[in-house]
Amino acid sequence: MTAQCGYATEDKNLLVRCTLKGAVMGSTLSAPATSFTAKIHIEDPDGTGDAVTAVEIVSDGGAVAASRTAGAAVVDWSVTLGSSTSRYYYVRVSTASNLTGGPGVTPWTASVWTGRWLTDARRVGPAWPAPPCVSLASFSRPALPPRPP
Repeated sequence: MTAQCGYATEDKNLLVRCTLKGAVMGSTLSAPATSFTAKIHIEDPDGTGDAVTAVEIVSDGGAVAASRTAGAAVVDWSVTLGSSTSRYYYVRVSTASNLTGGPGVTPWTASVWTGRWLTDARRVGPAWPAPPCVSLASFSRPALPPRPP
């Protein structure tokens, strides 16, 4: 968890791996760039009943930088993104069903920070604070019992 290389999901066995320019989710690139290659691997051993239906790469302010539809239990996707202003990217995944068979759950990864926030000319004060995290860890656990009075 301290490395911030995780993702959030309620699906007990969904696996999501994501890199941007070779850096894993939760990382910060050492120098800003204008081209980023994202490599994404998603799998759900539950099969097509719980298939991945869509994959989106999201950037600043919730803008979708790239997306693709799917329809499989395993998705491998490599895409090159171009931006001279984006500060982060994360992956949002939609699946065919939720845990009870209803509309799909939406897992998302921790961001990969482009390093641009380190040199942003719009910063105020002597140092730009560390960016907030989208997600710190994967979780899938039953509800905790109520606290005793």
